[in-house]
Amino acid sequence: MKYRKLTKKEELIRLLQRAVERQDDFITLCGNDLNPQVADMVSKAMGKKVAFESVIAALKNDRVYLNIEAGI
Repeated sequence: MKYRKLTKKEELIRLLQRAVERQDDFITLCGNDLNPQVADMVSKAMGKKVAFESVIAALKNDRVYLNIEAGI
């Protein structure tokens, strides 16, 4: 069986999806921690996750998602 090579765009989307999964895992693992430093790290992880998801949407030409994020 022959596999096709991923384009640079597809490769970037996969890396971003992996980054989203890692942030999601961290949020799930530490989300209930009461330590203020950990709570700050969880907040930053949530922001990163949203940013990564926005870039994925842009790469996939998901105009509806981008319009919602932009407030259009």
